[in-house]
Amino acid sequence: MKISKRRPRQIGVLVGLILVFFSAVVYFFYSTNRESTFYDLLINRIESHQELLENNIGALNPSGYHLILTNEKYAIFDINGNAIYSSPGSPTKINKALLYALQVNAKGIHLGQNGDVQEVYELVSIANLKEKYIIYSSAYDLIGEQRQNFLLRVMFIGSLILSLFTYFLVSRVAKNDLYPLELASEQMGNINFENLSERVTLVNKENEVGAMVTAFNGVLDRLQKNIVQQQNFVSFVSHELRNPLAIIQGQSEVALFKERDKVEYIRVLKDIKSEVKDTILLVNDLLLLASVNVANTQVPFSEGYVEEAIWKAQSLVKKKMPEAEIVIDFPENIEREDFFLMERVNLDLMKIVFLNLMDNACKYSEIKYVNVKITGDENRLIFVFSDKGMGIPATELKSIFEPFYRASHTNTIQGHGLGLPLVKQIVDLHRGYTEIKSIVGEGTEVTVTLPQKINA
Repeated sequence: MKISKRRPRQIGVLVGLILVFFSAVVYFFYSTNRESTFYDLLINRIESHQELLENNIGALNPSGYHLILTNEKYAIFDINGNAIYSSPGSPTKINKALLYALQVNAKGIHLGQNGDVQEVYELVSIANLKEKYIIYSSAYDLIGEQRQNFLLRVMFIGSLILSLFTYFLVSRVAKNDLYPLELASEQMGNINFENLSERVTLVNKENEVGAMVTAFNGVLDRLQKNIVQQQNFVSFVSHELRNPLAIIQGQSEVALFKERDKVEYIRVLKDIKSEVKDTILLVNDLLLLASVNVANTQVPFSEGYVEEAIWKAQSLVKKKMPEAEIVIDFPENIEREDFFLMERVNLDLMKIVFLNLMDNACKYSEIKYVNVKITGDENRLIFVFSDKGMGIPATELKSIFEPFYRASHTNTIQGHGLGLPLVKQIVDLHRGYTEIKSIVGEGTEVTVTLPQKINA
């Protein structure tokens, strides 16, 4: 059942139960008060009878009262419980238990109920007669009962009407409040893979439904971005793998087309070897990029000195490019032995970060020079890689960390556009951040900031 129907019913029933409980309490106190008031009236009747006896007016006659009670009866008994005078239908004898109760009662009054009739016995003293008598008075509170029954009907009908009114009022309010949610739900249901660019529209974005729609649209934005990236990734991978494989196939077909001399075969095999090597490097980079995109729990971290990764990366670059000049600028007067210590680090991944940044700096520079300046404090380490290469156009810096993206003026230099995206992914895994500045014709500066402590 929909909330717009279930909630009004629940609230309507709840209001009905509250009103029934309230009505029952009112009815109980009204009934108790009515009985008590009518007993007081009967006691006043007895006091009037007592005055008649004291004044020797004669027979008791209720017709002289301003208020005539329904089925009123009265009687006078001696101290032994024998009737001296009684109206028709009144008791003619008082049993011993009632006599005893009247005598031990401090007020000498007994209140009772005989069906719908309320009864009062009172032990009184008649001064001029110097005797004690028991006066009996009873009647049926017809007017009080009618009022009580009318109150019961009013409360029942009122509770029913208020419950129904509450149900319809809450239904209207719930329908109006939940309409935006139903509209948003309908729009959400119409969004699929084919129209993923569509978004849920809502007029009022200030309430909870608006916040939910905003969050849902945000999820769609991220989902669409990831799907586009995945599609581009597959497209780029297919393109990058197709080229070397096509070259290998072409070289093989040419070599097999006719017999050639040994020198020609060696040249073809060297070309194939070069393409295979480049393809292997591409595949390794792709696998590494995919591995650092998974959850952090699958990447092992431990405590370690990141200085080791710097030296290993420098050594690998020097082996690849002996002419490269890599200057590592350590801070002066390092006072702490744990300056390079990180509580959460994967040294193999950090070596890849430093290797890629040093390799890029040398590869895109004619003089093959890179300066690595290291600074930091108690909470972080900062590595600044500066080169004097060709630089990157300012309009392309925002895309430089996207997989397979390469600056427009680097087409003549071998590469796949995976180095910087890999650097950023690894630094992000270490809860650090990467910044890049570049001026075309002057060089590029990449800053890597890493936290030394887990909670830094």
